[in-house]
Amino acid sequence: MSQDVSKINQDSIIISSRSLEGNEKFAESSAKIEDKIDSVEKKFNLYIQGHQYRITHFHLSFDYDYLLSYSMDHYIKIWDIKNNIQVTTHFFHDAQTLCIFPNFKYIIASKDNNFYILKLNIPDKHRKKIQENNKRKFTKSIDLSKTLKENEDYNLLSSIIKKIKLPGIFPLSCFVLSINRKYAVVGCFDRTIRIFNIIKGSQKQIFPGHNIAITTLTVSNDRKYLVSASCDGYLKTWHIENSQQISCALYDKGISAIAIAKDNSCIVAISNKCIYKMTLNLIEIVRKDTDFNLYSIDIALNKNRIILYGGLFVNSNVEEIDLKTLKSVSKWKLELKGKYIRMTNDCNYGIVSYSYGMWFWKITKNKYKVSYNTIVKSLSLIQNDEQLISATKTSIFQFTLKTKKCKKLFTCPKGFTIHSISSDQTLVICQSNNRTSVFNILKNKKIADFNSMNNSYIVISYNNKFLLASNLDYTFWIIDLTTKTIKAFEDIVRASFFAIFHNDEYFVTFYEDTIFLWNIKELKFECKIAENCKYCKCFAITKDDSLLIYGNEGCLSIWDLRGNIYKGNLLGCKGEANVIRLSEDCMFVASGFDNGDIIVWNLQEMKLVYVLKGHKRSVVSIAITQNMSMIYSGSISGLVRVWDLIKKEQIQEIYDFQYEESVKMWRKYPELDDLHEWV
Repeated sequence: MSQDVSKINQDSIIISSRSLEGNEKFAESSAKIEDKIDSVEKKFNLYIQGHQYRITHFHLSFDYDYLLSYSMDHYIKIWDIKNNIQVTTHFFHDAQTLCIFPNFKYIIASKDNNFYILKLNIPDKHRKKIQENNKRKFTKSIDLSKTLKENEDYNLLSSIIKKIKLPGIFPLSCFVLSINRKYAVVGCFDRTIRIFNIIKGSQKQIFPGHNIAITTLTVSNDRKYLVSASCDGYLKTWHIENSQQISCALYDKGISAIAIAKDNSCIVAISNKCIYKMTLNLIEIVRKDTDFNLYSIDIALNKNRIILYGGLFVNSNVEEIDLKTLKSVSKWKLELKGKYIRMTNDCNYGIVSYSYGMWFWKITKNKYKVSYNTIVKSLSLIQNDEQLISATKTSIFQFTLKTKKCKKLFTCPKGFTIHSISSDQTLVICQSNNRTSVFNILKNKKIADFNSMNNSYIVISYNNKFLLASNLDYTFWIIDLTTKTIKAFEDIVRASFFAIFHNDEYFVTFYEDTIFLWNIKELKFECKIAENCKYCKCFAITKDDSLLIYGNEGCLSIWDLRGNIYKGNLLGCKGEANVIRLSEDCMFVASGFDNGDIIVWNLQEMKLVYVLKGHKRSVVSIAITQNMSMIYSGSISGLVRVWDLIKKEQIQEIYDFQYEESVKMWRKYPELDDLHEWV
């Protein structure tokens, strides 16, 4: 980038400082910073240079026109991305963490257990542009009568309002949030409309509101106007600056959703099967009836289009209509519980989610790209934790952690899916309806193939010499991978899943509520181990084959395999465990749960150490570094989260194992980062 700076080496102006209390965090990790840099460089085809040393802090403006960087050379730099120039440079020595205000006016920096508020000196032409672009639109109105209240936004907002102790506020009827999560506009139980500053935890403004419950709200992009509707059919517009009402209109049926054009040229409202276009003074311009109930609305002003979403979950519809005339341009039915979410910032794509994946709809062309869910079935680390191996339903990937480059190592033959991988990541079992094949991953070579119509579960031994399979006809198979011969013996309990000991001499199975021990050499049942294990879905065995850890109701349970006695429970979890992994030294155990939590216990002390929250969907795979400093967790949505156990926070997301169309969209549109793991 070229430079356009009047004074390069100016010191930052410290306008306030205070001692830190506790462990406040202002900055993101270096790994996540590198992800953002990669994303920006790919998106705008540029190479960020100008610092002498490694960049340690990185922040983008909401419109991705400007960025801030801070390096080990102690310089803070502001860049104009679109024009490829450096805007300003400041010097601040040894900042440990850094956070910039959304308007790029102030920076919060921490150093030596103190924090400092720094004022940035940015040229006026850039300052005005940043401030103007920072006035981004609010989220869509959330109607709490139709939406579950147990979500993060509602809980955060509720906790803030409760601390203010305002009477008559609850229950909330609807609210919208600014994109930067700084302000919330709320329809309250007392029929007033209130604006809250979420960061300061204070009430900023109050509007008289309506005579009956408020159903929906919207705020203009420039934050000058507010539009509200109530269930008695009244629609009102307001000046935000002075809380004064501009106009009021009455409709036969209640308004369910509202949108304001970006240039404030019109308001579009929907009610049941009708759409209205009107001025800010609520003078109706045109109306149109539709043949389905309307639920939400988007305006793509630069495309001169209105996007309507109607119906909920079953037989929903999306219709694209002309903004000026309200004439229909295209319409399509969303089958299989499809749901329209929102548009990208450039209004080029509409995002539609399904239970099985996501559609990226190219607006104005009525074309769409389909992306399917990819479950991260297994994760493992190789080559001194430098590479992450991930298995999905049909492919195996190798992700180099240092370069963040992803390579596909193996793809299943057509009609096959991946069942499991060997512990050393060299062999993979693939299954179809009636065949099971074993492949050498690196050579991409089939080494065994047999009829498996009756197989229900199958694993590879630790020495890679045989397979152990359970069959629907109440038998176990031991398949020798060298001689291709099969030994069968009776399965008296019809095992649903099992795990082999590291010495390859025994295995444990689970059926109904009991765990059983089997002898592989003698091909026989040994004994029952544990009973009343109603919620067991996974096992883990220590390397010395001394302890068995298994999922149970509200805990993980531990069984001493040598003494054949129950040892105790690891407490503190909710839901059912899907995966259990042990650290290299077997001192720690980590488990992923249906509710998205990852919990880590100290196995020797039988104490909970970490609870890692962030996944929106079930965690089904885990990998742990040898030094127990990092955990990698994969979900049924194909997203891998990386956790720093020293900092006790998430530091990275890896979405490279997802469907190809998703990966392309995530790289092109960083504003869709909340959809990397859709629900």
